[in-house]
Amino acid sequence: MYKRPRAHGFPSRETVRDELVKLISELGGTVLTRGRNSKNSVYELMADRLNLSFEARNSTTIEGENAWRAEVGFARKDLVEAGVLHPVQKAGRGRWKLVVGKED
Repeated sequence: MYKRPRAHGFPSRETVRDELVKLISELGGTVLTRGRNSKNSVYELMADRLNLSFEARNSTTIEGENAWRAEVGFARKDLVEAGVLHPVQKAGRGRWKLVVGKED
């Protein structure tokens, strides 16, 4: 369920989390945070998937960070805490991996 846009023109955190899980699943259960070029990064794939505007993709936080990368990062953190994604210690640096079962 798509909810109304939030700050920076982003969809709800719930929508970002749901679409992130769908994307990782469609890509075989594991995704690298960076592709061979910036157009293949998980951040760009998610932005394309959610039809983010150029302005939303390039907006920054007060600290000067890319706000979209931070938003996707917070969604990932939520999914790790919920047990949906493996933590970096298990998945590896730069790799986001879905938890498949109890023994995964």
